[in-house]
Amino acid sequence: MSQSSAARYLLLASVLVSAGCREEGEPNSVCNWLEEEVPLDYSLGPWGGDLSYDLQPHKVLEQLTLPLAGTLTWNGGGDWARMNPSKGTTGFSSTLSYENRTVYRRVPGAEGDLALACPATLDFDATITMTTDDGVLEETWEAVASFQVATANVMVEIDAEAVGLIQTLELSPNPNPPMPFDNISYWLPLFYNVYPLSPDQLTTISGSLYLRGEFEVEERDDELIDLGGVNRLLVEWVGMEDE
Repeated sequence: MSQSSAARYLLLASVLVSAGCREEGEPNSVCNWLEEEVPLDYSLGPWGGDLSYDLQPHKVLEQLTLPLAGTLTWNGGGDWARMNPSKGTTGFSSTLSYENRTVYRRVPGAEGDLALACPATLDFDATITMTTDDGVLEETWEAVASFQVATANVMVEIDAEAVGLIQTLELSPNPNPPMPFDNISYWLPLFYNVYPLSPDQLTTISGSLYLRGEFEVEERDDELIDLGGVNRLLVEWVGMEDE
């Protein structure tokens, strides 16, 4: 593998642990979460720098539940994995349906670095559909869509193995990859951009499926002190509100 290729895929695990504090009750967690199920007209008060604007969950859902469409690219596994399709592009359509439960998740009084580490969210129980024009995907996923109150970004993480996507794509790691792995996993995040203060702006979506391979980089006194790995982008898609 060339030096440029290695630079493209190598990363330190430290960039992957930012979500660690989100597990309630995790040992040594700095996030003492308060979770409260709230109605759709629940008031979070003034938001977005506009003192006259009252942020409420239903205002987020009005944009998040719009039909979306765009282009999906099959990148394939390269030297790291086998999959079908292994290349090409196709159109896709996607929807998100609300499943009647909203949880306001926050750390009361969080400021500064703590607020960044433990961002307040509105977590919506949802069902997401994903269909590609080439007929490869016709998926329905149960998920939680997390709206970050401070940034207005919405993230969804899907367990690609649990929903059967690995089988659908006939995906298998290369038994002889360019670098040996200690652990292999898959990551399937979806990102939505919504604009509650500017409803005329179009809702957008992006998503991707990664193969992650981890390996030990350095040990000291029989303890692992560093971890490296490879992220291979297998599939990616970008779309917007289907007008």
